[in-house]
Amino acid sequence: MAQLLLVSRKDESQETDKPSLLRNWGEFVKFSHTIFALPFALAATVLAARAGYAVLDPKMQEVHRHMKFGWPGWKLFGLIVIAMVTARTCAMAFNRIADRKYDALNPRTKDRHLPAKKISLTSAWTLCFLSALIFVGTTYGIDMVRDAHQGRLVCFILSPVALVFILGYSLTKRFTDFTHVFLGIALAIAPVGAWLAVNGSFNFWPDIDDPIRHSALLPTLMALIVVLWLIGFDIIYAIQDFEFDRDHKLHR
Repeated sequence: MAQLLLVSRKDESQETDKPSLLRNWGEFVKFSHTIFALPFALAATVLAARAGYAVLDPKMQEVHRHMKFGWPGWKLFGLIVIAMVTARTCAMAFNRIADRKYDALNPRTKDRHLPAKKISLTSAWTLCFLSALIFVGTTYGIDMVRDAHQGRLVCFILSPVALVFILGYSLTKRFTDFTHVFLGIALAIAPVGAWLAVNGSFNFWPDIDDPIRHSALLPTLMALIVVLWLIGFDIIYAIQDFEFDRDHKLHR
């Protein structure tokens, strides 16, 4: 009887220790690392809000006074964060799916969720498609909050283009030595997208007293910085797999 109780408790303990689907998904895409991608988008959001305030007429400036201090409003801020999180989640999930066979062969990555069978391929694809769907839907919400009266669907129309870049990076290591540049461009979409989310357009020379300070040159420069920064540290990161990549004809 005591032995049966011990077995029962052991089974209950194993069921309790089994991670939930959300926890599995979070670990699968390293959700905690999302915070490292947010600063670029949020910095561009602040600059975009201030630039947007500068081109408003005095009456509208009184209504949107919060933009003077770089605050786009809670709705827009929340939607930008959701768009960033879901875009990154979609990209990470697709990257893990695309690399699963190589990950299984690489001693450094063989314990990742797909090769170690901690998560099913169906579950991984579900997360990828769900994240993409939420991302596209969020961009529509961003356009509605920003330009409901004008109907400019800039972010929504460009969302598939963003997905092509952030998903396409995962395949570049198979045919080009410039995979780091593609990853840099994918990450550089964040400040550009945040600027468009707030202002709905790219104005490189606004008709105001201080055009440079509130110009779209700012997110463009920020995007270039992100590309160069990413290229540098991703090359360093890739060195640890140098032998494996060379043996398997990967151009990383």
